[in-house]
Amino acid sequence: MTAKTSADGVVVQRSELWRVNRYLWLSLLFAGIWLWLRSQDLPSADRHAVALVFALSITNLSLRSWLALRNVRGTTGQLGWAFTATDVVLIAIAVHITGGMKSDLWLFYFLLVVTETVSVSVKAELLLQAIVILGLTEAVYPI
Repeated sequence: MTAKTSADGVVVQRSELWRVNRYLWLSLLFAGIWLWLRSQDLPSADRHAVALVFALSITNLSLRSWLALRNVRGTTGQLGWAFTATDVVLIAIAVHITGGMKSDLWLFYFLLVVTETVSVSVKAELLLQAIVILGLTEAVYPI
């Protein structure tokens, strides 16, 4: 893998930038298979909503991966938080549509917390955990 050097002289391996995205792609593949198998149990309107959320998830992750490979810092800072917030919202919608706490997709919040906190500060980790708790609460709270 090739290395990139940022403006402040930090050398970052492309493989490091791809590390988190690799797990997210594998997880999205698993979610797609799970949703496809489970879609027969959902009403038609919910199937269309789930398909839309899945398409938005693919778009979000594609953009995140593309930026991670192009930028020395990957998707960090405010841009990284925007992607993470989008992940939380998309997971919340998918969990809500597929049955709330009865849905297996709420487990993706654990994956999100683990992959996104690999190399962040304790303060950022606590903020992410708070955002995930809010997302999960919204996803399973009966409306």
